[in-house]
Amino acid sequence: MAPSTSGEFYAAPTGRLSQGDIIVVPTTCLWSLARGTFVGIPTAPARNSLGSAVKGPIWRVPPGRQSEYVSHETRLGLAIVVSHDCALDKQFNEYVRQLEAQGRTEQEAIAEAELREDLDPTLLVAPIFFLAEIPTAYHAGIERRIGYFPLAEHEALKGISLVADLHQLTTIEHRLVAKTFASLSNEARGVLRYKLAELFAYRSLSTLNSLNHIVGHEVVDVQLVEQSKKKKMSRLMLQLEDGTSRILEIRTPDDLSDEHTAPTRSLGVRPATQTDNQPPRASFFQGAVARARALLSRPR
Repeated sequence: MAPSTSGEFYAAPTGRLSQGDIIVVPTTCLWSLARGTFVGIPTAPARNSLGSAVKGPIWRVPPGRQSEYVSHETRLGLAIVVSHDCALDKQFNEYVRQLEAQGRTEQEAIAEAELREDLDPTLLVAPIFFLAEIPTAYHAGIERRIGYFPLAEHEALKGISLVADLHQLTTIEHRLVAKTFASLSNEARGVLRYKLAELFAYRSLSTLNSLNHIVGHEVVDVQLVEQSKKKKMSRLMLQLEDGTSRILEIRTPDDLSDEHTAPTRSLGVRPATQTDNQPPRASFFQGAVARARALLSRPR
């Protein structure tokens, strides 16, 4: 859980851009014709009108080819830096090492590298929205929702609730960053990294943490010891860090079977089925065990 107070959540900016820094930049989302646009080039929003957005077509589309129509919605507001620190200065550091290998001192190499605007030209950011802009159904427990990173109240924005939407990443040029509005504390940055991993790599992170909390110990391995489709039940043996084990019994909900899949949107291509020579789908519990083991095998 992220620290809740401003003093614990934020830290003083370091002067160099870092993951978790909160900045004022434009972010963009692309839409189809169905969303509609304002025709022409709109006036850029004022810097003091944070959260305002403009819309416009990306390119002209000949009649009869409306499926190729693309519009942008560009928002000027707060955003959070998602790129890792190593990625932000990767090319810069490589060039500094190259210059040092050629005989430059570290100070000389850094000074020369600072003049190169083509090094690490872009970074990833996620827009920060007012809580009122997020669907109302998501407000309760939003800190537990995958893809959302709520911010603690900032002293400069009293009474305003803000949430970073990690689903809507934008690549921007480094030179668009004028200044850092705020930086995150190490603890808050750790929570941001957890949320990013949960969204893009390990959807079962919260499940593993819940198991740790339930049993009161760290789970180091998971084994399927019994599975009964008739009883819709499975037993998992959890190996704990103290050498002991616990048996966890899980019952399958009636609406969750081996054939159940989440609905997906059609792209005009027939989805693969069991008759398309696809391997049989693993059971729900076998998949859960595999995901848990994958998580536990990661370096700590």
